[in-house]
Amino acid sequence: MSKFAFWALIALFVSNLYVVLENLSEVMAISMAYHFLGGFFVAMLLASFYNSEFSRLSQPRRVLTIVALTVAVGVFWEMAEYVGNKKLSQPIYDVFRYRVYFMGDLDDTVQDLVMDTLGAAAFALASTLNLFKRSDTQKS
Repeated sequence: MSKFAFWALIALFVSNLYVVLENLSEVMAISMAYHFLGGFFVAMLLASFYNSEFSRLSQPRRVLTIVALTVAVGVFWEMAEYVGNKKLSQPIYDVFRYRVYFMGDLDDTVQDLVMDTLGAAAFALASTLNLFKRSDTQKS
């Protein structure tokens, strides 16, 4: 992982903590930005992890595969939100007397998946166009 990607993930994590602690998660722009960045970084992780397999694919197939796998991760994430909403909301309220909601309505779920897809597509296209250079190249 490049130094840029590492520090970008750290910044994303810290900013997410701030959003959660300040209860700003209801702001739609923040949710959309996090899903876009989430799709971007999941695509980056998948591309890095499966680099040798992806190098054998043609560029259009590589882009479609990265986007499809990232969308699959997004769908599983939304399913986890649904299960959390159904199974954890009441027990958390019973113990802590604090109402939590893990997901919104159908419009919110679709928007989340669209932003995941756009983030993955942005990474896949940028990497195909060689817009990323490794900053931590090894010296011989």
